[in-house]
Amino acid sequence: MNIKISDIYDVLRTELVEHDDANYTVSEFCTGIDMSRATFYRSYKSLSEVYQMVISYQVERNLNGYPNRRIEVSYRMLLEHMREEANLYHSFYRQTKRLFFFDVLEPLIFKNLRLHYSDAALSDVAIGMICTPITHIIVRYIDHDFEEDIDDVYQAIYRVLAVAENVKSIL
Repeated sequence: MNIKISDIYDVLRTELVEHDDANYTVSEFCTGIDMSRATFYRSYKSLSEVYQMVISYQVERNLNGYPNRRIEVSYRMLLEHMREEANLYHSFYRQTKRLFFFDVLEPLIFKNLRLHYSDAALSDVAIGMICTPITHIIVRYIDHDFEEDIDDVYQAIYRVLAVAENVKSIL
């Protein structure tokens, strides 16, 4: 069975509005996507893996899908997307906090920063020092239920990126 990630995304968006994420089940997902439970478990270990795949796709698309867009604009668009899709991000975050932070978001941000600073002489350690505070800012935004003013969150990320640009210009 070949199901597109966009179809999975659409089902989760719809289903998570209708269900409390703590009670959302594999059976409900399978009904929404028109897949048997056996097929689900042949393809995925859990709903968390499905969330991880969808979140990875969305973050990657927002950060790297528009190569000519300024980096700070990409992060602004990511924040807006996350707020618009709060049910999906909350569900995944509540079920797998550690997984979200370490295994999904941080490597995607690192990859984005590595691409952006590919012409600079920044080491992976330096990129990591930019990546970590940005990741913390975004996770805090999710953890606070997207209630922080998006402009304040964006400004915090912008300040980190501005420092990185200053370091880049010195090198």
